[in-house]
Amino acid sequence: LQGAASTHYQAETFAYSLGVRAGHTDRYLDPPSLENFTNKASSAGFFARWEQDFSDRDRLTLYARSNRVGFLVPNDLTQQAAGQRQDRRGAETTGQAHYQRTLSSSWLLSARGMARDLDARLWSNPLATPVWVEQDRGIREAVGSAALTWQGERQVVKFGGDVRTANVREQFLFAEADEFPEIDVDFRARERSTEGSFFIQDQIRLGALSLNAGLRFDAYDFLVSDSAFSPRLAASYYWEQAGLQFRAAYDRMFQTPPLENLLLSSSAGALQFDGVDDVIPVPPSRGDFFEVGVRKTLGDVVRLDVTHYWRELDQYFDDDVFLNTGIGFPISFAQASIEG
Repeated sequence: LQGAASTHYQAETFAYSLGVRAGHTDRYLDPPSLENFTNKASSAGFFARWEQDFSDRDRLTLYARSNRVGFLVPNDLTQQAAGQRQDRRGAETTGQAHYQRTLSSSWLLSARGMARDLDARLWSNPLATPVWVEQDRGIREAVGSAALTWQGERQVVKFGGDVRTANVREQFLFAEADEFPEIDVDFRARERSTEGSFFIQDQIRLGALSLNAGLRFDAYDFLVSDSAFSPRLAASYYWEQAGLQFRAAYDRMFQTPPLENLLLSSSAGALQFDGVDDVIPVPPSRGDFFEVGVRKTLGDVVRLDVTHYWRELDQYFDDDVFLNTGIGFPISFAQASIEG
């Protein structure tokens, strides 16, 4: 069951939008049993957007949203018989400001700022089995970015950068079901993450040939410090007589690990979990992405697309779920190959 309402108004120099939504479901997660025990959820949220033109060259956009979801963790047969109840709650509140100015017929300036607050909780009743778990974590993030674009007759050049900082907090309590209320693990930590990047990219159109080239630099400082240059190349050619377009691309990727439970995951070796001897922080992932493809028009209404891609990655991200709680922990594989 879901419902939503929104309104929009537009005048000569400004426009605004407002919206709300709410919903309820009895099958929120993939249940571990066909009986679909304790699998209810309710959600609600709103958004607001304001756009203002101060002149023919200046536009300011303000945007805010807030979303909440509360749900029960699905029980398996044993947990349902024991009387377990585990509740989870997630919340996000975000505000953005975007300013755009046309400097001339060829130059465009764009600047953006964002602040975001994320919150997630899990709590169990005393009948939880095989473990009793409680978690409270959150992220407060701020982002600033700017880009300058130049557009010529056959070329578009864009360069810019961004800075991102996040305050991360995690609390995790754990107890064996037959030992509760004695707590086996009481983990609490706070850290700050900082990321920065700079990029430049160039798009050139030469008749039927289109070329794209770019270079990005990323710096990352959290549980580990790392940086990387990432080149990007792409080309496409359209053979008009045959109705064929050929394309190829290469991207060097640098991706930082997800922040969800990253402090706890990286400290698991010191928390005396069974079967966990030593743990190192999850590092950023690097990869080489290749893609080739061809597109063929077949008449006026049919188009055939064929694409082949392959990727080689170091420290490929994945996540591991803690028992049946729905709490995911970031992990990585040393190497991964993906093709399709």
